[in-house]
Amino acid sequence: MVSRVPTGIPGLDELIGGGLVQKSTTIVEGGPGSGKSIFCMQFLVAGLLQGESCLFISFEETTEHVLQDLRDFPWDLQKSVDSGKLQVTYYTPEQVNQLLETGGGLIHDQLEGMNARRLVIDSLTAFSLLYPRELERRRALFSLFEAVRRWGCTSLMTLESDPEREERRALSTEFEADSVILLYNQKREHLRERSLEVLKMRGSAHTNRILPMKITSSGILVYPKESVF
Repeated sequence: MVSRVPTGIPGLDELIGGGLVQKSTTIVEGGPGSGKSIFCMQFLVAGLLQGESCLFISFEETTEHVLQDLRDFPWDLQKSVDSGKLQVTYYTPEQVNQLLETGGGLIHDQLEGMNARRLVIDSLTAFSLLYPRELERRRALFSLFEAVRRWGCTSLMTLESDPEREERRALSTEFEADSVILLYNQKREHLRERSLEVLKMRGSAHTNRILPMKITSSGILVYPKESVF
């Protein structure tokens, strides 16, 4: 039987077989303001509530900025940081290069030291911008995915894109991941409408519907019985 890891997103797990496959890699993809960072931290909070240790790695923002951006949600992230159950780590571009050259050993040591079960990397977009040449970029991303799999956590990685359904083309990064979840923030007349799509999930029967989604004061909610249009 496949072991599952609850996402912590109400309304989602029942549509993906009970949660993400344990030790799988998932890309959470969407445009600015679509809720990627909230989705990922909510996933970590679900682990914290089960007594797990979790690691959030940022290639874009400092630890202080990450915690500040999510301060309005009732998760008391600072308390988890102070207790050592949650670590939020920022790596500069220079440090990222060193990480790859050593096979990600520093992150592996960090994960092992805290016995982490859940990992978030934010973001693949910032990571890929370090490599201006396409071939170099693909090799670096491949190396990163290989390292993440060796670390043995259930992992989410954010990716900035414009996933409009009629226009989007699959990105090479998506083929490396076990799962891809798309977050939409589409304009409808004078309003924006949020929704979520499970584009891909290896080893799981999952919904193929695009689901309404809201960002509330308590986090992201998915409405599995409602329709977007």
